[in-house]
Amino acid sequence: MALSAWIELSCSSQSIAGNYSNVYVKFVAKTTNNTHNDNNKSGYIKVNGSHYTSFTHKLPKTSTTILWSGTITVYHNSNGAGSVSVSGGYEANVGGYSTITASNSLTLPTIPRVSDLSVNKSSVPADESTTVIATATKKSSSFTDTITVSLGSYSKAVTSGTAFTIPKTWINAISGTSATATVTVTTKSGSTTIGSKSVNLTVTVPDSVVPTVSSISASEAITAVTTAFGNRFVRSLSQLNVKVNAAGVYGSTIKSYAVTLDGVKYQSEEFQSNALNTAGSVDIVATVTDSRGRTRTLTKTITVVDYSAPAITNMTYYPCDANGNRNPNGTNTKVIINGLVASVAGQNSRSLILKYKAIDAATYTALTITTSSWSFEASTIVSGTDPTSTWEFIATLTDKISSIENRIVTGAPVISRLAGGKGVRLFGEAQNEGFWVGNIDYTITDAEYQELMNLLGGG
Repeated sequence: MALSAWIELSCSSQSIAGNYSNVYVKFVAKTTNNTHNDNNKSGYIKVNGSHYTSFTHKLPKTSTTILWSGTITVYHNSNGAGSVSVSGGYEANVGGYSTITASNSLTLPTIPRVSDLSVNKSSVPADESTTVIATATKKSSSFTDTITVSLGSYSKAVTSGTAFTIPKTWINAISGTSATATVTVTTKSGSTTIGSKSVNLTVTVPDSVVPTVSSISASEAITAVTTAFGNRFVRSLSQLNVKVNAAGVYGSTIKSYAVTLDGVKYQSEEFQSNALNTAGSVDIVATVTDSRGRTRTLTKTITVVDYSAPAITNMTYYPCDANGNRNPNGTNTKVIINGLVASVAGQNSRSLILKYKAIDAATYTALTITTSSWSFEASTIVSGTDPTSTWEFIATLTDKISSIENRIVTGAPVISRLAGGKGVRLFGEAQNEGFWVGNIDYTITDAEYQELMNLLGGG
């Protein structure tokens, strides 16, 4: 081939601020076999399909000639990427050629546009005190940067290289214990936005952020207890209406309750307890758990007054005279009663009634017996009780809540021992020394005893 042409392209420089490249272009022709043209002939250069310039040039023989060269400005896309396509033509009119053409293209180095962004921590608590720094590194000193931090509906502008904190209110945007915030730098050239770049930042909920338990209310659930004893909790009688007043914080909600009272665990915000079994200081311990899995505990101490049902611990009698002295043939009966009534901080009452009648009588006679204390031994003498008859005595001990009865029936004793151990009477009261059955004296002398033993073959 006597004639050939090509285009050479090279990036000579770039403007970061202007977002363009300077590209050096050479349109080259080569001749052989003395092909030449001594007259200036016209040519053209096109850039990206559009006419760029025209020129004239001679075509020396047997040589490599630059028909045209120059530097063109190629603007990049907004993201910094760029390329160029250059074509050229030359009207040689020699060696059988009328016009020779050539073309070439070049992908240009991407021009940095958006500032680089770095954050000095990967995680920070939303506690308004722990600092973090975001730094933007400019690609051009003429550019301006705006840095924002955002999480959910919350956002704030920060300054490059200056420490900032995350407000506690941002915890409202965190359903669990952490969430991802976005730190974004937006780069501008004048009023034109070049682009943006983001870095993730984990925002955590501080350990100190737990649900609130403002109070525990406890009131008597059994009306009869309040009526009897006033504003007091009473062992074995009281049941409590308990309510835990708790709330989530910064967007959390209460998911569960665990309340321990008198050894029993309840798992609701509001409940009626079992009857209290412990007297003295009793703790109500409430633990709540929120939707973040965080817990809070509050303890309320109540006082429980001791109580037990009335009790008749012992009840005895003996025949006596009018003054209460023992007399097996006396026409009076002394009745002794031991009992217990819980004082309930002095708010209880006690009443002891003794009813009596002959066993075959139709009606009872009632006596009120005075008791001197909550734990007592009380007695009364019932007159007109024939010792040869059987009598029934019923004691009823009553407080504000309940009562108990105890019943005894008189009769001749099966065996009675004389004080000192020297007399025994069957089916009667021992009054004399010796062995008696009823009113018959079966006592034997030493001589009678020896005679009996001889008859039985004894020594």
